[in-house]
Amino acid sequence: MKQPASIPLDGRKGFPIASVKKEEPESSVVPGGLGIRDWIVLAFLTLCSLGLNHDLSGKYDESSSVEMGYGIDSEEKFAKDVGAAPIGRQLGFAGLFVVIGACWVMYRPNLRVDAPILLFLSLCVIGFIVASLFWSTQRGETIREIIRILVFLLTGYSISRSMNSRTVCLFVLFFLLFAVGLAAGFDIVAGNFRPWRGDYRMQGTFHANELARQATLLAVGSFALMSHTSANRLWRIVFIFALVVVFLTKSRTGLVSMGVGLIAVQMMKLNVSSSIGFASLGMFLAASGLLMFAILDSATKRSILGSSSMGREVEVGSLTGRIPLWEEVLDQSKNQYLLGGGYGAFWTTRRTQEMGDTLHWYPRHSHSIYIETLVNVGIVGFAMVFLAVLLYLSKCYSKIWSGAGWQYGVFASFTIVGLVNGLAEAAFILPRDSGILNAILLFAVVLCHSDLRYIDSNAVEGMTPELTGSKYGLDRSVSSCPE
Repeated sequence: MKQPASIPLDGRKGFPIASVKKEEPESSVVPGGLGIRDWIVLAFLTLCSLGLNHDLSGKYDESSSVEMGYGIDSEEKFAKDVGAAPIGRQLGFAGLFVVIGACWVMYRPNLRVDAPILLFLSLCVIGFIVASLFWSTQRGETIREIIRILVFLLTGYSISRSMNSRTVCLFVLFFLLFAVGLAAGFDIVAGNFRPWRGDYRMQGTFHANELARQATLLAVGSFALMSHTSANRLWRIVFIFALVVVFLTKSRTGLVSMGVGLIAVQMMKLNVSSSIGFASLGMFLAASGLLMFAILDSATKRSILGSSSMGREVEVGSLTGRIPLWEEVLDQSKNQYLLGGGYGAFWTTRRTQEMGDTLHWYPRHSHSIYIETLVNVGIVGFAMVFLAVLLYLSKCYSKIWSGAGWQYGVFASFTIVGLVNGLAEAAFILPRDSGILNAILLFAVVLCHSDLRYIDSNAVEGMTPELTGSKYGLDRSVSSCPE
């Protein structure tokens, strides 16, 4: 059914919202647009993330990372015995079951599947990953990764089934804000904040590239809310904060992917033909730039490449060692191109040590989502994964242009950031780094809340349990499904 011509806009400009606003008692809304139950789930998930992803020892720096050869023995012990994992990681993983349980106990949604083809294709991808166990060269590693993926999928599903898509979008942004804020704050409190030094890179509780990745998503998401909602003051502050963090990490990949993400957000305000036109113009300008670069003399090329290092002493010509790594990875996996060597089976500690002898650093993944996917699940799995990604983007754009809401623009821009960032990083498809986030975003598009977000058995008569807070640029609608 087509939307009526009088659909109100979400704020003064941006995406149209097809919904009916309802008044609610202010006491039922927690500042920030999340209900009390949502904040409880967010707090639990953040605590789990502290154990799973953050390094709170205060001793982390790039020279002491696994990629520099530090801690490989610990990684080898973990490969042989899961119990050898750090206690924080064990507690974080176990805590995910608390998050899952809380979602199923506190929420009673009425759901329907809004993207059956996307769901089917996603399940086929998961099924193919599970099937790769039969031809895996390291079955123990594959089993461990499959268990991790399934738990993260259940966590993401449990969260997305509990909240409508608008609330999920806010939930994710606040989760990213807490993560980036903690890392940046830790860097300052630990006395490591020295931006005046040429070799300084902000990292805090993360590797600098990981912090840049999360700050990039936060910047793009807050920019979308700043541009497409009337409540833009909070998100303008968040955007500036995230932008500064990305610059301080000196991550070139993060900076480029953030730029593309911001452009993508702006293009989502255009209609289909205008979007295609601007995309074509962008590709033409990029191709022209590459052509001009190709005809420059060697000295000018070195000068340009040197300036792109953002003050870092790095091997710019080899993309910080990535090109030799990609050549080595493709060479060692050339006999497994069709089906891959089994999910998670390629990067063993022994292979890391062997590559370290050749590359003089110790990679734990391929530093590219495309090559990492290829070595894990081969050409067949690669085709399935990226077909699902394209279908996901198509569904998001379809919802945007049908007036379903700005949140789908945030989801789409996150995906575009991942595709660009994935040219030189693999974090967007590594379960430990992005598994939960990817699962939340997937089910936020696949599922649709056809009436109330949850049924509150203790609700006061007449109180609507849809707690999303229009004060912060959100629509208080009963349904998140466009009719």
